Amino acid sequence: MQLDPGTIVGGRYVVEGLLGQGGMAVVYRVRHRTLGTAHALKLVTAPSASARERLLREGRLQGTLVHPNVVTVTDQLEIASIPALVLEFVDGPSLAQLVGTNLSIEQLDGLGAGILAGVAAAHQAGLVHRDLKPANVLLAVENGRAVPKVTDFGLAVDPHGERSTRTGASLGTPEYMAPEQVRSAKDVDARADVWGLGVLLYELCSGRLPFQDEDRFALFEKITSGRHVPLLELRPELPERMVQAVEAALSVDRDQRPAHAGALRLRWSPETSEARVDDLAVRVLMLAPSASSNRDATPLPTRAPQAATWAPPPLTFAERPQPPSSDPLPQPPSALPPGTPPDLRPMLLAGLLTLLFGVVLLAVLLAVVVGVLLWDAPAQGVAVVDPPPVALPSPLPPGDLEPPEPTGFARPTKAITAMTDAAFLTVVDEGSFFLAVDPEAPLLVATGSEALGESYTAREEITKAARAGGPESPGEVLAALLAGRAQPLDAYVAGHPGDVSMHLWHLWALCPGARCGEAQSDVALLRAEWDGRGVVRYAEARVARDLGDFDAAGAALDAWTRESPGEPVAILERAHLALARGDAAAVPALLKSLPEDFARRTVWVDVLTASSALRLGDEVAFEGAMKQYAEMSAARRFEFARSMAPVLVAVGRRNEADQLLDNAIATPYQSDDIAGVFHAELTLLRAGLAVGSGDRTVVESCADELSELAMTKDGFGWRRERLSHLNLVGEGLRLVSRGNLDSANRRYDELAAQNPDSADLRVLARALGR
Repeated sequence: MQLDPGTIVGGRYVVEGLLGQGGMAVVYRVRHRTLGTAHALKLVTAPSASARERLLREGRLQGTLVHPNVVTVTDQLEIASIPALVLEFVDGPSLAQLVGTNLSIEQLDGLGAGILAGVAAAHQAGLVHRDLKPANVLLAVENGRAVPKVTDFGLAVDPHGERSTRTGASLGTPEYMAPEQVRSAKDVDARADVWGLGVLLYELCSGRLPFQDEDRFALFEKITSGRHVPLLELRPELPERMVQAVEAALSVDRDQRPAHAGALRLRWSPETSEARVDDLAVRVLMLAPSASSNRDATPLPTRAPQAATWAPPPLTFAERPQPPSSDPLPQPPSALPPGTPPDLRPMLLAGLLTLLFGVVLLAVLLAVVVGVLLWDAPAQGVAVVDPPPVALPSPLPPGDLEPPEPTGFARPTKAITAMTDAAFLTVVDEGSFFLAVDPEAPLLVATGSEALGESYTAREEITKAARAGGPESPGEVLAALLAGRAQPLDAYVAGHPGDVSMHLWHLWALCPGARCGEAQSDVALLRAEWDGRGVVRYAEARVARDLGDFDAAGAALDAWTRESPGEPVAILERAHLALARGDAAAVPALLKSLPEDFARRTVWVDVLTASSALRLGDEVAFEGAMKQYAEMSAARRFEFARSMAPVLVAVGRRNEADQLLDNAIATPYQSDDIAGVFHAELTLLRAGLAVGSGDRTVVESCADELSELAMTKDGFGWRRERLSHLNLVGEGLRLVSRGNLDSANRRYDELAAQNPDSADLRVLARALGR
């Protein structure tokens, strides 16, 4: 069930928008019709009776807790016979968004104390949460202070009701499970929560989990043995009390752990007063959904079901980090949340300004009086002397005039120069400084990001440029390309032979593909304008590689290396070429020679590492690449999954390719237009794999998902057009799966006539054997 904005539920709440979605429920922002208060509405989506029962139990248990550090349940509804909960609306991020952000000792102390206080209230009421993790702690700002609030009691044990967990079942999130919970969730008590709190606090302090492994059984073995790196080694400046509290909570023998969260709270911090964090409030406000300016809502952090033993939990899309700058940091928002005590400084300032205005007014009046008296001076016998005339200098001849000093903002000249050198990381970093002041900067950043495999950022900047530019502007041309139409870009590059960025986008659109040979014209035009520069060598090598002319590609890279020794992009392209040539053994050494900051900023290093390991049969290296995948942002996982799925299929590991795509698809994407397109593209790839393996059920499910996405009316223009195109290709795959090849071929011909360069259409072509 989907609730559109404006829908009235329960007779008293108006739906305002989607906040997020997990595997069992969807969360909307709603507002009370008469009181005007904001709330969160949690609606179960899983069809099973147990899921609905779990939501009702969550409401009943969480509704009994009234504590500053627990999200309050305020109401329970039924919408079309589906149960829903109305909860306190927390306009802030989850704790998961602060993990790994180098929090100060004071911030860690306050956050930990608040979380422990909330869980202690639950334990005092006889409740055991059983799924404590950073994603289940939301951060609010109250009275100018950050306040952690524990939520999601869906797996909690009711002390007064029956326990529905089967013997042997182990509900919860694996990385946070206590040893006894791994074996069975039937008889856990508050000490299992203490373990989960120990893992949470360890992760919050160090930025990493104490127990992690890509294999589920290996993970459980580590948990039950208790082997982990001592927290003090990772964060030696932590106070002894905090370290001892975490290590006590991670005792394998539950009898050695603190008996409940209240006891752990006293170990963590002897102060028992309400714990809040002052200096974290600004950061929480900036991460809050209401602070987002480019999308309607930000999905709540959720952890979707894992599709493979190495598959990580999905992450929300994070904002792209800005390059380092000496400019001062932006000031926090001036508006404080409701309930903030009044600040007397503005009132004092207003009083001083009023006094100053009065003084100035009095001075003006006195000047007027004096002027009148002086005007009448000749009548009173006062001599008035006219000043002598002032000789003006003769005008200079036009040729001697100096040009005026330039005004306004400087252009991103360093980024433009870096683009001609194909130094794409510099393009992104330098161009980012000018995003708000120069119309060329978004396209520079988009091009550099696309070359580095950062597709999300590229599409984000193209969307901004398209909105700001008029018809036939570069932003509009590239937006048409994102939608699936290459013709506007064909026409643009023909009329703008010197536009480096657009020529790169053109050759990326053509190669690989049937029209890749036409990209030679882009190479020729770039050579005519920028011969001897890195962008020419990049274009020569890239097009030659995609055409299978490996010798020409190698010659272009050799020339580039002579002209610009050590250029990271040239090294990266040489690794791509080595893999294409079948020389996978050369790839690891090339990647190791890359500068660390460059390697960290491009997903292609991870893709090439995993691809070469598969080609070499090096399972250890491949599993290491999968660990890197587990730490990627969700945006990077999209590019990694899209690139790696064909490689896995090529080496006969089709099931793992399907699992990789399934895991990437599980990333929350609602209310994020760009991520929604990523979701659809991966869904199409998975449908194509399912056609090849004869799994008709998956094909039907993927086609239904694409159809549903295509029906959405929100979002910007290129997104709607793109989703419509993906849906048509998905319907073609459905026809192939059902054996209706004649209709599928007609669908292919129709789509090819509209856009023969569509990469999505290649999925249908492979399914048809064309």
